[in-house]
Amino acid sequence: MTNNNPVWYQKIYAAAKAQPWRLVIAVLLCFVAIYYFMRLDVFVGLLALNAALQALCLGVFPQKQFEQEFVPDVMAELKIEQDWLHVKQRQFKVADIKSVALDQLDNENAFIDFPFNVYRAAAMRFPASQLPTVKAWVQQHLPQAEIIR
Repeated sequence: MTNNNPVWYQKIYAAAKAQPWRLVIAVLLCFVAIYYFMRLDVFVGLLALNAALQALCLGVFPQKQFEQEFVPDVMAELKIEQDWLHVKQRQFKVADIKSVALDQLDNENAFIDFPFNVYRAAAMRFPASQLPTVKAWVQQHLPQAEIIR
């Protein structure tokens, strides 16, 4: 496979290669669709085609609603004033924070999030080189919080 293919094609190809049952189901459903189109049952044929596309694409394209925003300096976004933690434009009561998701994503990026809280917009991706500093800051300022990976 060359890099001239569109990104969506590369993602579907990778998913089909990793899970060959996707391709088998899609091909079988295409035969079912052809059978029903030949019988002039267009509705069931379209349902079969839709199911074939779902077999190929379902779960391949992640939803971006919870994607972490990249910040070049995560320490500039974390601040405690009185009993409140300020993360970006969000505020959390320090005593209510029971867990902090903190881990390295790859060689270049790490992430921090405050799961099980009202706001999901606090998730951030930052340079992995800052991870030890952030971890030490969390342990110092949020000692009651469990660091989860």
